[in-house]
Amino acid sequence: MAHIRDEINRVTQSRRMLAHGLVSPQLGQADLDFMDQQAATLKVDAWKAYTGAAAKGFEHGWFLDDEKIAYPMLEKARKTGVRRFCVHKGLPLARSQTTTIRAISSRPPRIFPTSTSWSTTQACSA
Repeated sequence: MAHIRDEINRVTQSRRMLAHGLVSPQLGQADLDFMDQQAATLKVDAWKAYTGAAAKGFEHGWFLDDEKIAYPMLEKARKTGVRRFCVHKGLPLARSQTTTIRAISSRPPRIFPTSTSWSTTQACSA
């Protein structure tokens, strides 16, 4: 993934392509460790999350305002320095969450929205 990003950006002499690192905060510490690995080795430009998708072994998705599941992932994202989030939450997956990034923007670790669409919200962590 990252090598394709680098090649396209080299050929176009731009930063038009970004590489996303996948986050699955329901996996706990394993996901936090994987985020460190992706940031260090792939130099990801953004984090991709699917709040309505359940990781293997889980019955339902997760919520952006869940202090036990989402907040540790958001704090890890801040620490890695990867400041973009792409959160898919528009498809009605089983028990899909409705909390928007705007709703958690005033809660720690602060997330500041930059744009929204019907299926994806991109935000920058600070």
